[in-house]
Amino acid sequence: MTINGKIGEFSRDDERARAGEPHIIRTGKVKANQGDLPMGLVCSRDASGEIVPYQEVADEAIGTGGADATAVTGEVIGAGNATLEFFSGKLANDDVAPGTVTITGTVSAAPVTMTDTDGDGLLAGAAGAGRIDYATGFFTVAFSSAPDDSTNVTAGYSHTPPARAFAGTLAEAPVEPGSVTVTDGVESFADDGHGRLVGDDGGSGTVDYATGAIAVEFAAAPADDEPVLANYVTAIDGVLDEPVDTTRNGSAQYVAFGLVRQDVLKVGATAQEAPDTTLLGRLEKHGIYAS
Repeated sequence: MTINGKIGEFSRDDERARAGEPHIIRTGKVKANQGDLPMGLVCSRDASGEIVPYQEVADEAIGTGGADATAVTGEVIGAGNATLEFFSGKLANDDVAPGTVTITGTVSAAPVTMTDTDGDGLLAGAAGAGRIDYATGFFTVAFSSAPDDSTNVTAGYSHTPPARAFAGTLAEAPVEPGSVTVTDGVESFADDGHGRLVGDDGGSGTVDYATGAIAVEFAAAPADDEPVLANYVTAIDGVLDEPVDTTRNGSAQYVAFGLVRQDVLKVGATAQEAPDTTLLGRLEKHGIYAS
């Protein structure tokens, strides 16, 4: 006897992250041996293009502040003869710290000086005027009156100042545009979303979202041993549409665009938690909407 009737119903809707139409589902290669990745996990791709959990990276070091510049005093750069007014040459050290140079001579038995107090390489003062090239240490000075016979013309300065510029590669690139910040604890840089980093004290920098290459130059050198730290999140690729055992499966389906169930959304490689409003906003910029 044939019985026509409905004896049950089965749906996979509760086993998917997608939430109705419209949506775009894609399949991608998953990085192996990550354990079990749950449905609804927000995911990124690593530098090899393999699917990995989305990450929020905090305090990644890209450099460390250096020691203060070394001070030099009384370096002899010329000899007075009561006739010679012009002196030129090269300081014993290059990489001179701007604003630290003082040239001293003796005129009429009294010391006279010229300095670069403006930090622009120009020397000026009661002694006369001149110019210093900070990078090379080359100088040229002209005294208003010739230094006394048998007296020394001397220089005081600081050299090898601590670095203001730092560069490196962010470890978890590709990086989500607009998410990068950098700080030494004094000046902070914000990412404008177009690869430019803008310091709140006048510094500047760049970041390549695809490769993670990053470079910043602070307005003032970070303090000795002070870490230069970057914070960022990995580039969003989508939301896993189904669970995947990465020890057995080499690929997975994910929602690249459209509606997803907010109740299954998760963040984190191990201890997953619900996404915050900032991440929900980032998902929307990628066309992925929680419902």
